[in-house]
Formats: sequence, C-alpha cells, structure tokens
Amino acid sequence: HILKRHHQRGDMGKPCFKLVFPLSIEFPDGTTAEAADHKALHQLIRNWRKDNPGAEERPALVFPIKVTLEDGTEQTVNSKEDLQALKESCKS
Repeated sequence: HILKRHHQRGDMGKPCFKLVFPLSIEFPDGTTAEAADHKALHQLIRNWRKDNPGAEERPALVFPIKVTLEDGTEQTVNSKEDLQALKESCKS
C-alpha cells in the first residue's frame, strides 16, 4: 500500500502526535479540499494521484494545522518545516 508506506517512512517510527481533523490540502493547481478524517485525506490524495500520474508536484497540507500531542495537549503547527521538526522530536 503506497500511501501507508510513505506515511510510515515519513514518521520514522511511532508518531508522538496526531493530526486534528478536519484539515485542508492544496493541490498543485491551487484548488483545495477539506478532509474530515485520515481515510478522507488518503482518498483525496489517492484520487489526485490517479488523475495526475505524471505530476512532479504533490498535494500539500494547508497550514496552520493543529496536532494533539501524546499528553493530550493541542499544538498549532505553522509550516511544513515546523511539522518536520515535530516529527524529528518524536525520535528522541
């Protein structure tokens, strides 16, 4: 399952946070869509990939987003770089 492998590879192990839904994604053509949950998010991306097999650009999260940390607190993440930093902190 391509999406699952990509998701796991990006997390590098057990994530220490969960995305708070709904959230929006932006497609390379500038359109956006809202995902109510993980399943809807994966379906939106899967459909886009099916319709755009040769595309080099990828759909992206629309920031800011909220995440729930392991201790139950919510945190706002303002950029892709901040999200990557949070993922890196999960490894420690």
